[in-house]
Parts: sequence; structure tokens; C-alpha cells
Amino acid sequence: MVISAHGDSLPRRVITALVAVPVAVAAVLALPTESVALLFAVIMVAASVEWARMTMPGHPARHLFPLVVAGSVLLVWFAGAQWVGWLGVLCAISLAWWCVALVWVIRFEQGRDVATPTRAVVGGIVGWMVIVPAWAGMVYVHGSAQDGPSRVLLILLVVWAADIGAYFAGRRFGVRRLAARTSPGKTVEGAAGGLAAVVVLGIAAGLWLDLPMAHVTLLALVCLVAGALSVLGDLVESLIKRKSGVKDSGNLLPGHGGVLDRIDSLTAAAPAFAIGFDLFGAVR
Repeated sequence: MVISAHGDSLPRRVITALVAVPVAVAAVLALPTESVALLFAVIMVAASVEWARMTMPGHPARHLFPLVVAGSVLLVWFAGAQWVGWLGVLCAISLAWWCVALVWVIRFEQGRDVATPTRAVVGGIVGWMVIVPAWAGMVYVHGSAQDGPSRVLLILLVVWAADIGAYFAGRRFGVRRLAARTSPGKTVEGAAGGLAAVVVLGIAAGLWLDLPMAHVTLLALVCLVAGALSVLGDLVESLIKRKSGVKDSGNLLPGHGGVLDRIDSLTAAAPAFAIGFDLFGAVR
């Protein structure tokens, strides 16, 4: 995500965020996992509509894809009720997909062709791997322990910290383009600032929880990896928009574009956090 300070975009972004962020935080902390799963499912299906509109324009499959996502979420939910490990397995598969996505971005930056995600079949497979595991990661973490809601809140805070840190560091120090073809607004310095903010957040959270220093370090590392992947999630959506010839995934959120524009970083960070918290729990 990139915050623009031009025109009236920034004021509208701020107003929308002031409304949406408290609602999201309250829902994550107050609602039971079943309700959170339903809320996230609605968000993911809305994102799937935008994804299909970008990657399958004029193709009949664009109407089918949101139904596939909704059905997949329902199936994973029931499978997870029988064995919660299903959600973790899906998150692990997602991490393998994001390795492929990184190669895509690198190839695109080198001016080489990538497997076109705007073809219906490829677009559907990629979209499924972007959207469904993100839902699974959030739900898995939320229901994984008594402090699951707080862990989900930390996921959101990491994504927001990476975004905000990148914005201010990029404005102040940004010189070198991070991915000139994919997302010209991002800089290496901005990304470094965002990741630094994420590490500080992880350390602060660990100290606030009074964890042993070794565990504080591990938590900061989990946050760092998830923060780096959040940048990749943003870049992948930017690549899709470049290939599709659109500026925003939609216009549902004033000043923010579409739903997918707001959760692009989360799609990569959430599965990573789910796996990271599993590892963290094993040594905590």
C-alpha cells in the first residue's frame, strides 16, 4: 500500500481509516472466532469480486470465482472444525506460493514475461492462493489460543506499521526505487523504514508481555518476516493491476480504492504469522 499525499486523497484516506480501524479492532477483540471468521469471509469474497473483475474481464469465470472462494472458505471452516491443522497446512502451502510470487515480481522487474495472471485459469488459481489462505491464517490465529484475538490485532498492527513506516521513511529518505516497473512509488529506503518500524513493534510487544529476551527476539523476527511478506503482497497486487491496466481494484472505500487494495499486504502476512505463531508457541 502506498499513501498518497496529493489532491484530496489523503484526507479521504484518513477519514475512512478513522472509521474503519476502530471497527476492525473492536470486532477482532470482542467477537468470537465464529463471528470473526464470517466477517473475514465477507471481506474476502468482496476482494474476490474485485480480483475476478481485474483478471477475468469479460470472461464468464469472473462470476464463478467469488462462489469458488466462498465455497472454499466454507469447506476449510468445516475441515478445520474436524482438525484445526487444516488451516495451518493451508498457510504452509501459501508460503510456498509466495515464493513463486517473489520470482514473478523479480522477473517482471527484469523486463521478462511472467505467467499471465489475467488469463482466467491462471488468474483463478493465483487469486485463490492469495485470498483463501489469508482468511485461514487470520481465523487460525484468532481461535488458536486464549490470546488469539490479541495475536490477530498484532498482525494488523504489523501491516499498518510497515505501511506507515514506509510512507514516512520514503518521503524523508526515499531515493532508490524498490520495484520501478511494478510500483514506482515504493523506495528501498521506505521499505527499510517500514521493516524497522515492524521490528520495533515486535520488540515493544514482547517487552510489554514480559517475555524472556530470547522470545522477544523470536517475536521480532516473526514480525520482520511477516512485514517483509506484506510488502510482497502489496507488490503482487500492483503487478496484477499493471497487467490488467487498472489503477485501483475497486472504489468501495473512499480514498482507499477497493477492498483488495486495503488487504493486499495482509494476504501475504497473515499466513506467515499463523506459521510463525505456531513456531513461537512451540518454544514459548
